[in-house]
Amino acid sequence: MNKFTKILLFIAVTAAACIASWLALRPGAPARTPGLGKSFEFDADGAKGAAVNLPRYTQHATIPLKGRNINAVTVDQTDRIILSAADGLTILSPDGTTLQTIPLPFPALCAATDTNGTLYVGTHARLAIVSPDGTLQASIDLPQTNALPSCIAIRKQHLFVADAENGTLVQLDRSGQLVREIKDFVLFASPGFDVAFDAQGFIWANNPGGRELRKYHTDGQRISAIGRPGRDITGFSGCCNPTDIAILPNGSIVTSEKNIMRVKVLDSQGRVIALVAGPDDFNPDLHRVDIATDSRGRVLVLDTTRNQLRIFEKTQDKQNELEE
Repeated sequence: MNKFTKILLFIAVTAAACIASWLALRPGAPARTPGLGKSFEFDADGAKGAAVNLPRYTQHATIPLKGRNINAVTVDQTDRIILSAADGLTILSPDGTTLQTIPLPFPALCAATDTNGTLYVGTHARLAIVSPDGTLQASIDLPQTNALPSCIAIRKQHLFVADAENGTLVQLDRSGQLVREIKDFVLFASPGFDVAFDAQGFIWANNPGGRELRKYHTDGQRISAIGRPGRDITGFSGCCNPTDIAILPNGSIVTSEKNIMRVKVLDSQGRVIALVAGPDDFNPDLHRVDIATDSRGRVLVLDTTRNQLRIFEKTQDKQNELEE
């Protein structure tokens, strides 16, 4: 085979792969595209049906976002709600009252607070350290110059940053020095990459390309992986889900998925134990939501098509009591 023939063969194979991926991901695609492996199944049909016996959550409140370009939502140790936006941060009380606005000269992509109220704000290729009164104190450069921080988790001396551009979990010490990079994730075209600590101090992160969640020690050693590909509500569908995670006070894990809009609750073994919201609860043109949880067990869903922060609480009914 001469060089020219090899080049033509490479172009043909690449084009075929691109077309197959587009077929798998386009709206209304069949559950499986011929020629692709199981890991590329698209769950457009199976996702609509939620198991009727799953405990449900109910929307109990909404907080208007007033048209601002909000990138992410998180909740701090005192249940204050922190909204990261193109022009800075807004801090709300648990009921949605504005407590503080912090304008920033760069887009806030994500944020987290320390126990003393110091804010760590993710922006392109770095973190900004902001005092509780909103004063910029310092910045920390991330290892990759194209880094796109999408989530920050802080616990004791550990600071973890999810870099959605490079699919890397960056561990820093409290001074901002690099400890390690965990390059253990496949994101494909996923826009979401999250990290969170559970009550025992273990790290959880989503691995969208593997349609699973992974659990780690703070030394970077992987403990386990949970979740599975699946057409129904008990699995993760498409090429790259879940996109976002948050942990409830009881240790359960809330996940959200892109394109097929559903938010559900998993136990630590990966079993789906509740449905927060399904495709019918969202506008058709919404393709992804960020999520957070608070100490009350509420699930906060950032709905950018409605310009609302939607707050869900577990429905207390006889069926749920029996399930528990």
